Amino acid sequence: MPIQPPPPAGPTAGQPGHFPWTNWAQDVLVALSRTPTMAAGQQSVVPSAANVPTSVVVTFPLGRFSAPPNVVVGLNTTVPGNIALAVAATSVTATGFLLWVTRTNTTSTSTFWIASELGL
Repeated sequence: MPIQPPPPAGPTAGQPGHFPWTNWAQDVLVALSRTPTMAAGQQSVVPSAANVPTSVVVTFPLGRFSAPPNVVVGLNTTVPGNIALAVAATSVTATGFLLWVTRTNTTSTSTFWIASELGL
């Protein structure tokens, strides 16, 4: 009885699920060439009252994003958690978002934000 070679590990050419190396490599190169669109800034917020969330509108540069980007916000403070309690981004659209700050007093608070839209 002749020895038979083992079956292929996956689909072979012409079978469903087979992706030739050249197609895979091209897909990887296309994915790597997609650069995210980004914007960043600093915004001061003066709370309207102690312990009351206060919002300001942040506007992105005109035409920067084609869809709502991912937004990350942070407090620039020496008293995080004690006096400067929270920062958040809501109502994100392709043109901007609401930036919220909560403090135990009404001192102006500096915040930073970064927005990124994947280049898909």
